[in-house]
Amino acid sequence: MSNDILKKELIGCDIKIKDMAGKVIDETKNMLIVEMNGGGRKKFIKKNNLFEITNGGKTIKIDGKELMLRPEERIKIR
Repeated sequence: MSNDILKKELIGCDIKIKDMAGKVIDETKNMLIVEMNGGGRKKFIKKNNLFEITNGGKTIKIDGKELMLRPEERIKIR
């Protein structure tokens, strides 16, 4: 996990999952909760998905397995 985006808070980031897009509104060790652009909220299991995350003008594609930590643990990784 050497990418800077992974060391930052994901809440508030724009995200694409398959053909859906939205904004991360909450995160747990195993899930991302996303406010969908078309309305409504969806929960996505991290380990089963490929995410395209945009934050601060940077966009990366990341396998959800790399996000399988509690947010407070992930942002401490150097």
